[in-house]
Amino acid sequence: MNHSLHRVRATLAMLTAAAALGLAAAPAQAAPIYLLDATTNGAPPDPGLSNVAFSLTYEDSNMDMLFSLSELLAFTGVYDSAGQYYDSLLGLPTVSGTLGNSPDWLFGDSGGMLANYSASAASFTPFTTALQSGAVPEPAGLALVLAGLAALRLSRRRRA
Repeated sequence: MNHSLHRVRATLAMLTAAAALGLAAAPAQAAPIYLLDATTNGAPPDPGLSNVAFSLTYEDSNMDMLFSLSELLAFTGVYDSAGQYYDSLLGLPTVSGTLGNSPDWLFGDSGGMLANYSASAASFTPFTTALQSGAVPEPAGLALVLAGLAALRLSRRRRA
């Protein structure tokens, strides 16, 4: 009888420790990732994306739902009216969905062959779509699973 009481106490101690660890941990929050499509006509992206001048993805590290250059993950590049391709985003205006650092859109050529291309703030309209939410399951879930398994174990022992 003393041996089974020791096991019950050990199991309860383990459950208490697991629950304390799980509940004490702050819920983790990862930065959400967004897709920003910039259209040329002010309308949302059409099904064929023919009105999309460029797209970019960014990780909203400060969680303000505004794109800033420091959060850029990927950029598709953009063509100017003469058909020249610019693969770098160097500056952006403060327009819907952005936190700008320039009065205009500013694009560059990473190869250095072309002069920078500047377009007025009204040239493009950004539309933002969430790609990945910032929610991360918290560790307390593990403590609940362990508590359930231990309760099942105790109930089986009591029946025997």
